[in-house]
Amino acid sequence: MLLPRLIVCFIVGIFLADICYEYVSGWVLPLFIGALCAFLVSLFVWRGRRIFCFSQAAAFLFLGATLLVHERDTLRVTWSGEEQVCVATHLSEIKEKSKSYQLFAEVEGHRVQLTLLKDSTTVIPSPSDRLLLSAQFKTPKNAGNPGEFDYAKYLHRQGISGTAFCDTASWRILKPAESKGLKHPLTALRTQLLQRLSRHLEGQSLEVAAAMTLGDKQLISKETRALYSETGASHILALSGLHLSILFALFNLLLLRPLRSVRYVGGVVQLVFLFALWGFVVMVGAPLSLVRAAVMLTLLQISVLLRRDRISLHNLSLAALLLLLWSPQSLFDVGFQLSFMAVASILIVVPRLPRFKPVAEGISALWRLKWWAINGVQDLLRVSLAAQIGTLPLVLYYFHTFPTYALLLSLWVVPLAGLVLTLAFLFFLFPWASTLFGDVLSTTLDVMNAGLQCVANLPFASFQIPLTLPTVVLLYSLIPLTLWGIAHFRRRKWMLLGYGCVLFVCGAVEMWALHERRAIAHTPQLIIYNTRNAMAVHVVPTSEAHYLWTVDSIRTSQELAYISDSYWNKQGWGAPHYVHSDTLLSGIKVRKGVLQAGGFRLARLGYYKEAPLPSVAPTTPLPVDALLLQRGSVAPLSRVLSYYAPSMLILDASMGVRRRKLYKDEAAVCKLPVYDIAEQGAFMVNLTAK
Repeated sequence: MLLPRLIVCFIVGIFLADICYEYVSGWVLPLFIGALCAFLVSLFVWRGRRIFCFSQAAAFLFLGATLLVHERDTLRVTWSGEEQVCVATHLSEIKEKSKSYQLFAEVEGHRVQLTLLKDSTTVIPSPSDRLLLSAQFKTPKNAGNPGEFDYAKYLHRQGISGTAFCDTASWRILKPAESKGLKHPLTALRTQLLQRLSRHLEGQSLEVAAAMTLGDKQLISKETRALYSETGASHILALSGLHLSILFALFNLLLLRPLRSVRYVGGVVQLVFLFALWGFVVMVGAPLSLVRAAVMLTLLQISVLLRRDRISLHNLSLAALLLLLWSPQSLFDVGFQLSFMAVASILIVVPRLPRFKPVAEGISALWRLKWWAINGVQDLLRVSLAAQIGTLPLVLYYFHTFPTYALLLSLWVVPLAGLVLTLAFLFFLFPWASTLFGDVLSTTLDVMNAGLQCVANLPFASFQIPLTLPTVVLLYSLIPLTLWGIAHFRRRKWMLLGYGCVLFVCGAVEMWALHERRAIAHTPQLIIYNTRNAMAVHVVPTSEAHYLWTVDSIRTSQELAYISDSYWNKQGWGAPHYVHSDTLLSGIKVRKGVLQAGGFRLARLGYYKEAPLPSVAPTTPLPVDALLLQRGSVAPLSRVLSYYAPSMLILDASMGVRRRKLYKDEAAVCKLPVYDIAEQGAFMVNLTAK
């Protein structure tokens, strides 16, 4: 069990270096020397001594920290801030949206995210294309809205150093780069297969089939994502170990098992399968979840060829070590954590779960068939239960949803997923029978989706249970505690005592987190969100009611949909009341473009003709706490200040870059504080302090 312990130390080193990165940035050489010294010490110490174990653990811990710091340092790029002309290559993860293309590319040796506006004549780029760009690159940055997903950190952990936005006149496709290797023909093959699917399937069936077979999630609608998420079947939509296991089982049934007895042929067939496996991984874009599964399956096949144990914690640890050596930041990928915790839990928990064994003697063939079915059901339940035990804390931490019927639903989804992949394989393999297999595949997907919809409509289908990170760590500490208690039968009372202590601390942590959330929900506040396409001033005078001061309620609700899911619902606020014109409600007053709530007075100008300046200036400017200037504000600041006397100036994210700069320069002359929402994030103020 040495390798699993060492990989834990390696992971702890990566985790600690990520937390303390600002303090250890640039310390790659000292960390590497520390890892090397610890490893050299272990070479001159007898195995089994404590100092040997300590030095080995320290070497792996320092190695993990060294790799993480080195990778993060290479991603730190200082962009000039000026618009530059460059060529983008190695395009990947191309997503077509309603008005733009979004993709990853390589520019001047750095991975960047590009957003390319399109029109009716624009041709979608392909991975082998080269793009000529005129763009201004920036370091990834969040909008700064409360409760939003940390997209900047996500991009950084994906190896993205910058982002750029190009309008239709600022980019064009150059001559495609010469294809070297199999990536280009495999990508073209994937496109052809997607076109065949779209000719025979439609609607939700096409969405699920494209995601399950070819890894294309662009077609998946929000409704389909929500359905699979609420029922705990989201893993079906992502190519992962489940899909490769089903394909390997099909390969084993059709080829490997019949040829296993033939000398040397079985090994050759296994090698051919490995080449086909990695070709499939490259064809679907090499998503990280599929790469992890492919590495694990490759190690399994190598173990079989070498006559070693097929799967164990050592193989799992070796797969994790290889992936983390390649990219230490993949440790923070949600799929990485879920997949490895699921496999580790299966390896640890399944052998310790009870199993009903039939009596092998004196039973008829019918009873043998029944016992075969019972064995299949109980094996599936045991594996599903073990995987859910291992991943439940992470699921509650990241998604805050507990699917009640997920365990029983696996009896429905997993067999149907195997049938779907088998039918899709036949659909692609025999083009002359595409209509037949396409109809059967569509019917199977409709049945699976209908079953999920029925489960989603059941009472108590899911519960919202958010967990904090300390609670997740404490819950996972129960795994070694349980194994220790099983190994030392006489000390189980200490295991139970440890259970009680851990659960008590978890309860205390969650109660404190709940108290903090309620304190935020009951705090009167005003928020101006960082949204470029809609004006949104959010006022929460009480926990029972909250208001959105806006111009276009439809566009604003679309822009703030993700904030509603991640922040409003978490605080228990529900749907807001939209305010468009002068009104007087509980805790809020709006009159002539001025909002007053809790002693805080906010005036706004702009958004075309919604809040114009009066034709005649008052004798005394109206004193306000803040003046919000939005898109459409064209009056000079000197003229605006003859109407209002603000304590500070707020520039909305909807305003153009040039106009914001002009107002900043004028405010600097007037010595007026400026808050730029586009640069500094959402503006928030506590109304109780006013």
